Amino acid sequence: MKTTIPERQNSTIQNDMRDEKKLSPRSAVLLLTLLVGTGLGLHSCTTESPAENREAHTIYQAVEELRIGRLEGEPEYTFGRVSRIATGKNGTIFVADNQVPVIRMYNSEGHYLRNVGREGQGPGEYQSIRGMQTLPDGRLAVSDNSMRINVYDPEGHFLEEHESHSRLSGSQTFQTDQNGNFYVLYVVRNTPDMPNWEVEWQKLSPEGQVIDTIKVPLDEEEREMSFTLFTASGRATPFVEEPMSWMSSLGYLITGRNDRYAFTLNLSDAPPIQVERAYPPVRVTSEERSEWEAWKSYYKTNNIIPDIKPAYKAIRTDSQGRVWIWRYVESEYTEKRIGPDFGPDSRWWERPEYDIFLPDGSFHATVLLPWNASFRDARDNLIWAVVQGDYSEQYVARLRMVEVTD
Repeated sequence: MKTTIPERQNSTIQNDMRDEKKLSPRSAVLLLTLLVGTGLGLHSCTTESPAENREAHTIYQAVEELRIGRLEGEPEYTFGRVSRIATGKNGTIFVADNQVPVIRMYNSEGHYLRNVGREGQGPGEYQSIRGMQTLPDGRLAVSDNSMRINVYDPEGHFLEEHESHSRLSGSQTFQTDQNGNFYVLYVVRNTPDMPNWEVEWQKLSPEGQVIDTIKVPLDEEEREMSFTLFTASGRATPFVEEPMSWMSSLGYLITGRNDRYAFTLNLSDAPPIQVERAYPPVRVTSEERSEWEAWKSYYKTNNIIPDIKPAYKAIRTDSQGRVWIWRYVESEYTEKRIGPDFGPDSRWWERPEYDIFLPDGSFHATVLLPWNASFRDARDNLIWAVVQGDYSEQYVARLRMVEVTD
């Protein structure tokens, strides 16, 4: 994916927006904020510095073991804009391609089985796929821009639909939990005098009834206009310090701010757990700075490139409720173009590196992804990602975490 979309950095929704490939490079987008609070927790978890004791914890390399897709050929195996990936029973893989739009179902070996639903406004149909998750029993839940949630059985046949109250789009506007509940993000208030939108999560029962709301702490800080680059390995910003949050697949909000390596698990049935981890400061090299200054000039923004990078880029969770922290690391020179295929020529990028924390907040391992892989989901030692080919074409890949040994 090589789309670049300028945005207000004070309104970023942890939104990969990888499904917006066809937007003009200079299209202005006002993105919603998933705002975070610092919240004091009664429980805390502090882990050792990776700089001091990197050998003491497990490091995995994500190695590709299955790839779905082709550069050319049958439409069932060629992708335009992969926006969502979900995994079902027996290793089945659901892939949402918003260029069509269509949801395709593949078996664990990557063989095409069938389409799930179709484009339209009728029962089981969709116009734009905004969110897609599997439920514990293997059913598939899909949120679309018609303000509804479609539910399909594990074989991809339509079962029912529920009313939704949101038209928001992004990688984190829809979630399910292990009890079969649905979570939909919507705007509570947005007035001209507000620097950021006020939003909350609406929790729906398996029957589609609203049973709770989870407020996202309001961010009252107004920030300068900035921009986001969408690369082969995911979104990149000019090292902006910002609040962020993510709705866990265990049904609670995770909040954090990347000016330090800390985040809070705001548990629904227990005191919050604060997690804080020491980390080695990572400097912005002169080569990186030069390229980011060129992008600033390209988009005519005034944000300042810092000397030291923030602690992390994003918070994610996987299907098992583990927390994935996408860290800032040292950049490397890349022969192949990782960034956008327009604008300034950029060759200095960061290899995708994630720290995994268990649902109790304890540190588990570090995972290194390939340059061209954009994380979507994980379960046990498997990762599902969108990977980019030599011609900017997209594939769906299953990666296996292999322990790195000396």
